[in-house]
Amino acid sequence: MPNTRFKHAAALALLCCSMCAAPASALIDDVLADAEIQGSIDRARLSEVVNLYFAMLQAYDPEEATRLGIHSADYQLTPRDVKTDTMIKDSVANMQRQVQTLRNDAMLYEDRVDLELFNNALALQVFTRQQLPPMKRDPQYYLRATESLFDVLSNDYIGYSTRIQNALSRLEQYPDVLLEAERNLYHPPELFTRMALTQLQFASESLKKVPPYFKRYTLFDPLARIQVDQAMTAAKKGLERYKTMLKEEVLPISDGDARIGRDNYAKLLQYQHGYSGTLEELEKTLAEAVRKYRAEYEAALAQEFNDRKITIMDFDWPQRQVERDAPDSRTEEELVSEFQKEMERAYRFFDKKRLLVVPQQKLRFLITPPYLLTTTTFVDYRRPFPLDSYPVAEVLLSYPDKRLSKAQREQLFKSRFSKLNIEMLSAQEVMPGRHMRQAAMDKASQPRRVFDQPWLENGWSLYALKLCIEQEYFSSPKLANMMFLRWKYFKAVRALADLRMHCKDMTFDQAADFIAENTGVSRPASQAEANYIAMHPGDAPGYVLGYESILRMRQRYTASMKESFDLREFHMRLLWLGNVPFDKLEESLYQAYAKQYPRMRL
Repeated sequence: MPNTRFKHAAALALLCCSMCAAPASALIDDVLADAEIQGSIDRARLSEVVNLYFAMLQAYDPEEATRLGIHSADYQLTPRDVKTDTMIKDSVANMQRQVQTLRNDAMLYEDRVDLELFNNALALQVFTRQQLPPMKRDPQYYLRATESLFDVLSNDYIGYSTRIQNALSRLEQYPDVLLEAERNLYHPPELFTRMALTQLQFASESLKKVPPYFKRYTLFDPLARIQVDQAMTAAKKGLERYKTMLKEEVLPISDGDARIGRDNYAKLLQYQHGYSGTLEELEKTLAEAVRKYRAEYEAALAQEFNDRKITIMDFDWPQRQVERDAPDSRTEEELVSEFQKEMERAYRFFDKKRLLVVPQQKLRFLITPPYLLTTTTFVDYRRPFPLDSYPVAEVLLSYPDKRLSKAQREQLFKSRFSKLNIEMLSAQEVMPGRHMRQAAMDKASQPRRVFDQPWLENGWSLYALKLCIEQEYFSSPKLANMMFLRWKYFKAVRALADLRMHCKDMTFDQAADFIAENTGVSRPASQAEANYIAMHPGDAPGYVLGYESILRMRQRYTASMKESFDLREFHMRLLWLGNVPFDKLEESLYQAYAKQYPRMRL
């Protein structure tokens, strides 16, 4: 009997435990299910707000919509007026409020990164329009309408008839956009005004290339021909009026500061690049990079010169070597052909090495059109419209201006387009550089394809050169390494000048002097670099920080995974991430690896 009572008591206890445990287990399952559902709901809501942002661009900023690959408003130029600017800021503020209601703790990690990326993009819109308003401080902002006209004219993303009608509509609106500058410009920096005056010369030259695009459209339609002629005449008059206005009214009062200030610089780094560190930390990092890169470069030069003392006059030695046997002329067709051949060689080389997946995205090599000569480098990668069904990227090659003297043109050919320079520039801009990275993003989420993170792109372009050095890709390995060390050091010096100038620790002239004194380049060359950092604040540090971050991650994964580490896998997992805020890069890569290697520890 005691045994029976014991069994009954045990059974009763077990039943009570099971009755108590069942609701707890069900409750946990319910909580997990609720979190997953909430995460899915918030992910869908984020997608809705992103689409709302695209709709806002179509309504108020159709030029930006075109550049993203949204073509329903291609017939319009962006109004540069206070009313439109206010509407954009109000719309973005409304979207920011909607984003703040999302529970990012319920989202998957990759969705939280997308949320932060989008939130930064919204904050950047408001910040630039309030603190650095291009309508007031940048005369070139109005000339971007020229580029927007050619965005429609020269890209075959839709049928010719629709595209050409949209272009004609934009051409007719062109004078009105320039007219808005008379109402809005207010004490811009002198540099910006002078750059716009230079760009105006090329814009006028570019308009001469417009009529051939309309030839088919006007061939059998006299009324269409009259419409095009009238639009062209008005556009030319608009440019002349704008040029006169800048010279006579704006230039005399162009006393604004191109430097954006310490607080604005910090916010720009946060919103545009996803950097949340302090400026003191950034300056320390860049100064250390300058010291380290200089020591590496001087050591390589000393070895070349049998350990003699290196001076600043020796710093351009690699460039002098590559210019010795460089051709002093090429036709435009020959220049394009050289870069195409180099791209094909790179594709074969890296495919055989199995270090990267060869890009399938289409790429065109073009001579830089006149309207872009003042705003692009002499070899410049242009990303495709990211939302196009069949995106096409471009590499623009700046052909020496035919108005220069023969000696000047020959010197430009030698300094820019030697065999080794073409190899290195192609590696940086195409394969395995910027184009490789862009093409690998085609499977990334929509926000990561649309919202650029320049620091990651710049860092990858510098890493691509190091990868080529490691794999002995270049035809002159030793000289290529010297050139790489020189470029890397130069970019670090420029980055430090960027930070100090925009934080107002240096004037513009002091920044140009700093670059010249530390790199040995000529004063005109250092001034051109100072122009670049004045026009693109915060861009230059990305070469150093992005490059160092990629190297650091590669070293950590190599040490952690040992014989399991695969360099091709590392490259592709990194590139497949797409655009992520800089501060989220390392954790995002770890999360991507952890899905396949759950036991991995770094």
